[in-house]
Amino acid sequence: MFDAITPREPEDMFEHTDDQIVSPNTSSSTPVQATSSPASAPPSPIFSEPCMSTGKIILFVAGAVLVVAISGFISYYVLSARESVVPAIVTQEPTEQTTKPAEENPVIEQPVVDDSAVVDTDKDGLTDEEEEILGTSPRSSDTDRDELYDYEEVRVYHTNPLSKDSDDDGYEDGVEIAGGYDPNGLGKLLELPSVE
Repeated sequence: MFDAITPREPEDMFEHTDDQIVSPNTSSSTPVQATSSPASAPPSPIFSEPCMSTGKIILFVAGAVLVVAISGFISYYVLSARESVVPAIVTQEPTEQTTKPAEENPVIEQPVVDDSAVVDTDKDGLTDEEEEILGTSPRSSDTDRDELYDYEEVRVYHTNPLSKDSDDDGYEDGVEIAGGYDPNGLGKLLELPSVE
């Protein structure tokens, strides 16, 4: 397609201009002096006026002080108008006692709490005492390693925390629950009644 086009020389846009070379006039060896008009007066020095006069500066500073003072007064008034959150302490005058109290400071006995009952070493929700009764490990939150905490197996799903597969169907309890199936037998965890 482009093979049939014959190449042409570029077009000269200065073709119709003069061929003469113009050289500057350098006949004199002295430089040309700048001439000034004799009738003009010498230039007067230029003094710059200040941007703001002294009166304007004082007025500006006074206005700024006034704005700060008004905003401070308003802030103080608003903040002090709020009531204190701390109630005032009311003291009562001691009244004369006509009867003598039986005991000045009654001794209230605190029930003794057994610390071993509330200790949960593995943080699975079952206390160490409960884990000992069930036979699970108080140091492992998932004794049978079926991806369910011992607490979930005992209190939520009622499965065997010592067996990975409580219903012996070949699927671990955690896998069945993740799929929505009942780990204790056949069916789904949540079966809705069918409408017939």
